[in-house]
Amino acid sequence: GRWSVFFWNGVPHSRKITLPRGAFLNGDAGAFLDCHIQWRALFRGLRARGISKVDLIVSDDHAGLVQALRETFHGTMWQRCQTHFSRDLNGSVPRALRPQIKALLTDLYNSPTYEAASARKEDLLDILSASGCEKARDLLDESFADITSIFSLPSQYRRKLRTSNMIERLNEELRRRERVIRIFPNAESVIRLLGAILLETHEQWISGRAYMNLDNYELEQQESPATTLKIVEKKVGGVS
Repeated sequence: GRWSVFFWNGVPHSRKITLPRGAFLNGDAGAFLDCHIQWRALFRGLRARGISKVDLIVSDDHAGLVQALRETFHGTMWQRCQTHFSRDLNGSVPRALRPQIKALLTDLYNSPTYEAASARKEDLLDILSASGCEKARDLLDESFADITSIFSLPSQYRRKLRTSNMIERLNEELRRRERVIRIFPNAESVIRLLGAILLETHEQWISGRAYMNLDNYELEQQESPATTLKIVEKKVGGVS
């Protein structure tokens, strides 16, 4: 989400704007206009518009989003953004140790299989314990399931879907365009400008090069190794 400032009755007010973004089976990406209630209303609205099957949702550690996900998209996997998680974990280790931990985390993320990632996690846990970083060790141990949900997808889709970089780039473009105005004259002007930018972006997504090729996605999902079934118990809501 992001905040925009506008005048209301002559007084500056700020409002939060939530911007989910998704990739559909045709490979296109789409935009839709942080609390649990807001996310639940948004997800229910998407369901009402015909979106019924969602395999994966990626975000930072947002309890309200995950709870809303349980209530509206049963069986959907939640992937905790690996970039945000790396920052959280590195914030709990001594500065001198951060380059090593960052490299080991990257190695874990790039594991070819879920089993390999699990083995690398154990090695990293041992290093954190030996370094006296118990807080970081517990964080990795408790969050491992959330940062490896991406292994439930075929390998060719993982790199683009394991972080929230896609929506971060869109938010940065909105901020760049908004800085020119700083404070909008009213709420309607916020909607007009940001809506026009989102519409322009959406048209680029559906008419230009697809964000990813999903032509064979469903077939590849069916042919995925049986080891991905080990992740199914992490599905939000416990529905397989």
